[in-house]
Amino acid sequence: MTENRITIKKMNETNVGSLNEKRSNGNNTQYDEIIRIVRIRMNSKSRLLEWIDKNVKLKIPKATNYHNLIEQIVNSGNETKFSKKMFGFPSFDVVIEKDLIADGLSAFSKETAILVAENLSQKKKKWKFTKTNVGDLTRTIVSHTNLKEYEKLLPKLI
Repeated sequence: MTENRITIKKMNETNVGSLNEKRSNGNNTQYDEIIRIVRIRMNSKSRLLEWIDKNVKLKIPKATNYHNLIEQIVNSGNETKFSKKMFGFPSFDVVIEKDLIADGLSAFSKETAILVAENLSQKKKKWKFTKTNVGDLTRTIVSHTNLKEYEKLLPKLI
């Protein structure tokens, strides 16, 4: 029960506003969430720059910091291409949303994750899932749900 309350509190405290809104604010930390997610995915900046060059066809100097790197991706019109190729989602907003769902699910036991999947899939009517391991279950939930549905379900679990 305490884990569920912590997850709800964490999600409520996290600013999930549109990245476009954050961009228009001129906030220097506007890309912090996507930078954090990218850094987890890629273990080095040089590897990331090589990946961007190969997959997005965008040359970015090695001395570029992460904030400017993300800004260059967005300003060059490559956010969708980058997001789809790296994460399988159409935008940074969706990547951040899916990351929040995955973070929230990580606090649950396998049994609770199965309960979440059963509720969100309407007892497997909307989509199917396997109960064999938590990793596959988490990936399935993340790919088939959005943050609004997930947040709506959490109070019911408490």
